Amino acid sequence: MNRATEDLRRAGILDRIVPVGSRMPAFALADHDGRRVDSDALLAGGPLVLSFFRGSW
Repeated sequence: MNRATEDLRRAGILDRIVPVGSRMPAFALADHDGRRVDSDALLAGGPLVLSFFRGSW
């Protein structure tokens, strides 16, 4: 884990991080059932929190 984190730092990933509190552009993604989910529709119901998880290690 430490090596992977350091590799990401050396690759310059910190220069491409979206700052906390930044406004994200609208997006649409498939949910776990393959249905389209639009961020604008979610935001209509209140604040939206996104969590990003790295995929395969």
